[in-house]
Amino acid sequence: MNDLELNNLEEILKEIEKRGLTAYKISQETSLTEAGLGKIINRITKKPNKATLEILKSYLTNYDTKINLSIKKDEFENQVSISNDDTIDVLQNNNGNTYYIKDDGSIEIEVINLPFPAYASYLEVFTDERQVVEEFNKTKFAVDKIGKGYYMSFDIKGDSMNGGGIDDTPDGAKVLARELGRHLWQSFRNEKYGYILMTKNNIYHKDIIDFDTEKGILTLHSRNPICKDFPISINDVYRIFYVIKRTF
Repeated sequence: MNDLELNNLEEILKEIEKRGLTAYKISQETSLTEAGLGKIINRITKKPNKATLEILKSYLTNYDTKINLSIKKDEFENQVSISNDDTIDVLQNNNGNTYYIKDDGSIEIEVINLPFPAYASYLEVFTDERQVVEEFNKTKFAVDKIGKGYYMSFDIKGDSMNGGGIDDTPDGAKVLARELGRHLWQSFRNEKYGYILMTKNNIYHKDIIDFDTEKGILTLHSRNPICKDFPISINDVYRIFYVIKRTF
């Protein structure tokens, strides 16, 4: 596979189709987003930037090796703790999130941080991973393991999810969230700290209390009693994350 020649977008797309790869599958193993890849694979994006093409070429060129190493890599990534080893200080998962292992064995994850007021700017560049990295700051969270999946950090704006409960989130908090793969958008369980939804027109931190699959309508709920529940179309949702950690 190392002698695979991929000279243009069409050759890359043919290799993707040949292997039966999906946007979700590739996004789980590269730093590219599922949404951006979907536009490329469906030929909506006609001219991806050079960095994106290089990532795809590298991924396809090393695809067979990735398969052979996947079991060993998964076993390593799923470990809850890592023994102190001075030769291992920085690791990166398949989705591009960086982990720092300190001398005492503690672990920090470094992720892109998105302030809610900056969402409009994010939408303009979110299909371009390099530009996202350049335009938005990164932040770190202490975690107990090196995990798979894609993670982001969000600066919460407003008190709609603050009803005074111990698991509620106040204005100004910073949250760490893990993306929920689109193939799991069938039903939504109650999440301790709620969901982050990136939509066509806005970004929300809410609970999802109902999903009418026939009509494709989600009902979003705020924990602050002064805020009313409201519906949104699943077709207007780009990405969904569930919050796993908060800092105040």
